[in-house]
Amino acid sequence: MKSGGTGDGMPDAVVVRLTDQALFQCPFTFMEDAGTARFSDAEVERLRDYLLKSGFLLASDYHGSWARDQFDEQIGIADAHEALTRAGGLWRLVVKV
Repeated sequence: MKSGGTGDGMPDAVVVRLTDQALFQCPFTFMEDAGTARFSDAEVERLRDYLLKSGFLLASDYHGSWARDQFDEQIGIADAHEALTRAGGLWRLVVKV
């Protein structure tokens, strides 16, 4: 748990594993260094359930095409693309600036 700078003593970020029941208390999740992800069978099942229940996952920090391919493979194992589509979510947004 990271201590926040808000002055109220409340954390501004927490680390929650995919297998932790607290995951379902988090409407928004952020996956740092997503290009190194390797999901266990239990994590795959929990991620799928989380996304189907309208959880939001922001995956970030790819370092090259290998890392992106790695994450795409792992998220595919979780069948998250189908889960996001059925849940009405957005799979990929690309904005050129």
